Amino acid sequence: MWIPWCVNQADFDNHHKIILVPVSNSLPVIFSVWQQGDYVRYSRDGLFHQDGELVPGNCTVGGDRSVDIVGPDLAHADLVFH
Repeated sequence: MWIPWCVNQADFDNHHKIILVPVSNSLPVIFSVWQQGDYVRYSRDGLFHQDGELVPGNCTVGGDRSVDIVGPDLAHADLVFH
């Protein structure tokens, strides 16, 4: 997948991100994913964070990517990039 560049709140507000929303009837979980510098970063709250957390797994840029949503339930869900 292509991961958009996002270096500030304005980029984020202009949809320079990937939004992943697992289907749930009760618990809202929104993952936002963006590229900043040489890394892929993400948030679990759907918000932009300057120098946000690196995605678990392969957080470097370049090359093809796939992503898994893992965890025992949505309250403990996380992403793993390959």
